[in-house]
Amino acid sequence: MAVRQQLEARLAAGNIDPTSPPQLADLARLYRLAGDTPQALAHYAQAQAAGTLPQLAVVDYTMLLLDNGKIDDAFALVTPYLAAKPREYTLVNLMGVVHRRAKRFDAALEQFRQARKLDPKAVAPWVNMGNIYGDIHDGANAEEMYFKATRMEPKNAEHVRLLGRSQQMQGQYAKAIATFRRSLMMNANQPKAIKDLAFVLAQDGRHAEALHMIEQRLKANPDDAGLWAAKGDTLRRAGRGPEAAESLQQSLRINPNDIDVWIGLARTLAPVDREKANTCYRRALELDPRSQRTLEEFCGSLNRSRYGSEAEHIAEAYRVACILAEQYRASGSPVSSDAKSVLTRCLDFDRVAGLGDKRNMWKHWLRKGEGAPFHLELAGVKTMEDRLDLVECHRTWGQRVESTRSPAAITHAPAVGRSKIRVGIFSNDLREHPVTYFAQPLLEQYDRSRFEVYCYSGFAGAPDRVRQHLEGQVDVFRSVPGVPEMKLAQTFADDQLDILFELGATTMDKFESMAFRPAPVSVSWLGYPHSSGLSTIDYVLVDPYLKPEDPRLLIEKPFELADTWVTLGSIGFFNVPILDEIPETRRGFITFGTMNNPYKYTPEGIATWAAIMNRVPNSRFLFVRPEGDVEAFRVNAEKAFGAHGIAPDRLLYTAVRGRHLPHYNDIDIALDTFPHVGGTTTCETLWMGVPVITLVGPAFFERLSYSNLSNCGLGDLCAFSLAEYVDKAVELAGDRARRQHLRTNLRADIAKHPLGQPKQFTDAFYAKIKDVLG
Repeated sequence: MAVRQQLEARLAAGNIDPTSPPQLADLARLYRLAGDTPQALAHYAQAQAAGTLPQLAVVDYTMLLLDNGKIDDAFALVTPYLAAKPREYTLVNLMGVVHRRAKRFDAALEQFRQARKLDPKAVAPWVNMGNIYGDIHDGANAEEMYFKATRMEPKNAEHVRLLGRSQQMQGQYAKAIATFRRSLMMNANQPKAIKDLAFVLAQDGRHAEALHMIEQRLKANPDDAGLWAAKGDTLRRAGRGPEAAESLQQSLRINPNDIDVWIGLARTLAPVDREKANTCYRRALELDPRSQRTLEEFCGSLNRSRYGSEAEHIAEAYRVACILAEQYRASGSPVSSDAKSVLTRCLDFDRVAGLGDKRNMWKHWLRKGEGAPFHLELAGVKTMEDRLDLVECHRTWGQRVESTRSPAAITHAPAVGRSKIRVGIFSNDLREHPVTYFAQPLLEQYDRSRFEVYCYSGFAGAPDRVRQHLEGQVDVFRSVPGVPEMKLAQTFADDQLDILFELGATTMDKFESMAFRPAPVSVSWLGYPHSSGLSTIDYVLVDPYLKPEDPRLLIEKPFELADTWVTLGSIGFFNVPILDEIPETRRGFITFGTMNNPYKYTPEGIATWAAIMNRVPNSRFLFVRPEGDVEAFRVNAEKAFGAHGIAPDRLLYTAVRGRHLPHYNDIDIALDTFPHVGGTTTCETLWMGVPVITLVGPAFFERLSYSNLSNCGLGDLCAFSLAEYVDKAVELAGDRARRQHLRTNLRADIAKHPLGQPKQFTDAFYAKIKDVLG
């Protein structure tokens, strides 16, 4: 008899005892099987209130609660039963499952270890422990657990699949491929195993093989949503975005309620249509409003959204981040970098502090193989130990990347004699972007009789006017959007570069391609103010001011230029009008300000800015940032400054993005962020005739403004202690004549110094290449 018929028959009989936990629990079970979750939960709750539940009902009710996000209720349900029977295998194992769902991984592991002892023949604890190790990205321990499970149940295809996942996690691609194939030989109808095999084949650069496997299965099963999803995922990894989107949409036409596919479609669309990507994330959240993974990805996507009202996107991202912060607090689960980034962006320092120990976050990100979040951590250093620990985090990340990417995987043609040195420039930002503002002279003014320049961009959007201009300046410009990292590395190698410069990892970069060592010499420059962590990158470009005095703070060797590490190109530094009068003259008060990104703001920094304002009566502080139209940003800014005696009416906001240079006319003195100082922002500030006060620290990212100021004749504005930083700002606020002189003359003065001499910089850059290559 069908479940619904059984349920109706039981209800029609009318003989259910409302005081009987077994009868009520059985009715709840039928409701669950019939798909009526609210009634199932209600009847289980009634059964629980009526007395002691049968053990099977405890298990069923617990899993129903967990599947509906009611983790605390599940914990409360199991606890008294486990207390009454602390050596009952089923309950001990069940509590481990509850802890895992709550992301209390240590507690879960302890429960599963106990369950293993209570029933040595049970395979579930081994599988559950493997799942935990998989959750925390500990592939080696996960493999040990799953291997034991496969020995205990050698014919279980799912255990073999999980074993393959653990091998894949460790970068053992050949081993994982063989294991997934073994699983599929045991049971060919496994959508997860098919998708896993396709994924690892793609990771191994074998996209065509992966697609062929899926398409062969689709011929026999054209209505299999899982196969269409696997095809879409493989196409996305092969860089074939439009085809990937169509396959994923076909999967959703067959099964519109697959959250994973909605998320996959969002990831596919994000590089080209963020608005549609966000629509997909919203749909996934409709299906499961509390899904932490979906909330985290949606939060990050909103944070990167530039269509429509950016302020509205930031505000929504902040609301999502607050939900996540509460989830993290309640469960103790690892924190996503996107949530922390949004809270920081909105100056919610209290919630950021409540996220827990930053080193635990670092460990979590490293286990997941994430390197990008560490950029946002630079602003949080306070001690030399912090700085050195971040260096080691980058080194650990680099070692993890290199462990799965061998230089031997790509081929190098025999060297041929050439009269010219071939230089590679790799960046997705060779367009209207700050990276190009500094790189432009090198691409226009090099000696074509001695050098060849090859550029590579993976930017997925249409070429803008700057990109089109640069394409006509260099010898070769290759567009490589979506090209898999190993194929990209092979492209570098096939071009037989003598030296390759990577200009910083952005969201569309295949930075890991550098791990294959595609060129004899590689150098980092511009995009990332820290060592990357890859041992296959030989140098990082610095100057005498930028280079840390403590060599432990760099992993690479210094590619050191004599004067400056950057110069100003005409694309980004053009003739934006500067008003003749300084703001103080026009307004009657001193205006301090910043245009630096809020991820560089810290409570200590704001306290220092407030200390300066307290010594300069009636002064104001101006934020020129798109966050200025976000209520949470304003509220938190007022709270942070207010804690140090600065009234809200002394804070000013101009919400703008991309058209900000004219607003420097409203700032008398720019106060640099610290310890993560400005770079592009400092150069723009000086170009607009506005002096910058900076605090110089030990690490690379604390010395960018030191280099810029020293290379335009304003080294005296660099402070080496907090007290000096405050004093210099207050002193300059009192020197109206100097500020007026700088406003009128600084742009011309820059041209007399290394920062404003692109031809000299270009000559020094290429001379250094020749010197390094010998």
